[in-house]
Amino acid sequence: MTRHTVCKRTSSNHIHGKPITNGISKFKLEDLPQDVLCTIVSKLPPKEVSRASVLSSSWRHICATCWYKLCFTIPARYPHRIFERKEYCQRMQEFINNVNAVVRNCHGKLVEEFNIKFQFDSMFVDHLNDWVNFAVSAQIRKIAFYLYPANRLLGDPGHYKFPFHLLDSESV
Repeated sequence: MTRHTVCKRTSSNHIHGKPITNGISKFKLEDLPQDVLCTIVSKLPPKEVSRASVLSSSWRHICATCWYKLCFTIPARYPHRIFERKEYCQRMQEFINNVNAVVRNCHGKLVEEFNIKFQFDSMFVDHLNDWVNFAVSAQIRKIAFYLYPANRLLGDPGHYKFPFHLLDSESV
């Protein structure tokens, strides 16, 4: 029966007689396949993607050629009292501003999916139409809008008429 030693330390800084190097690794993230890099980039928050794209021209290229899945969600919570309406409007305005900021930064980038999930109120029709226009002009493959019904007691019928006329034979 023979004994195999996996690693034998011969001195404090040598293994099997070879010196341990403390140098910089020659491995670069850019050397990974494009699909792996896109998967990594897709897991990063948008702020980190922006930071990564500033690091080098190769990262800028990676970030520009990846397909993105844009998903925006705000929990359904319509105000039960009139004084909560102001807070609701502020939260929704922040949500709309965030979506619009990402949409502005995505022009020229490849977007595979665009999902928006929020409580619909008729005062948001123009924003929703803008997002539909963006999705059509960017030739996004999958578009999904999940609209929770708003409280009808406050006078909002909560209907949205999807602008199907934007989806012509070339965009479908």
